[in-house]
Amino acid sequence: MDKASFFNAIGQGNEIKVFELLKQSPGLIACRQEGVSPVLYASYQGQPLLAKELAARVDLDIWEAAALNDVGAIQRVLAENGALVSLLARDGFSPLHLAAFFGAFEALKELLGAGAEVNQSAANDSQVQPLHSAVAGSDRESRLNCTQALLEAGAEVNARQAGGFSALHSAYHQQHPELVALLLAFGADPEAQADDGRVPKDLG
Repeated sequence: MDKASFFNAIGQGNEIKVFELLKQSPGLIACRQEGVSPVLYASYQGQPLLAKELAARVDLDIWEAAALNDVGAIQRVLAENGALVSLLARDGFSPLHLAAFFGAFEALKELLGAGAEVNQSAANDSQVQPLHSAVAGSDRESRLNCTQALLEAGAEVNARQAGGFSALHSAYHQQHPELVALLLAFGADPEAQADDGRVPKDLG
């Protein structure tokens, strides 16, 4: 099996090569790249259509289901083992982190309803909580919807990620006034200093 070529093809969005390699070596679908599955790797690399095509060939795990907004798969997995709702994957992210980042609003609501930890920090250098993931995530509307749902579920609005940056820092950096207004309405501190001394508006 040529795992490196397989993941390279996924990253490049080369569907022909991906499925050619899978035809030659079906076991590649179960491989991992630094703990990341082909489905999640495609999602991380900005290949959502390829991610869905790969997903059709496997039973999604909780992290894949969260990223792909597959509520049915989330329900199936949690019915078998509810403890997975906040389990961190090998790359350090929880299902809620992934749903938030990919703008998977229905999945995010399902996970919150199942008791996902809303203020859980990633077990990696990013130190992000789901709120940071939502603010940094998908399209503008999804960012807003996921952020509001997390805040309403009790997300700590002034939580810091690596570098001491808050969600408000990120919202200003993205020049997203609706997101800025939402965070401020939930008590975000406009004078919060990152480790380098910058306050949120300095990133706008």
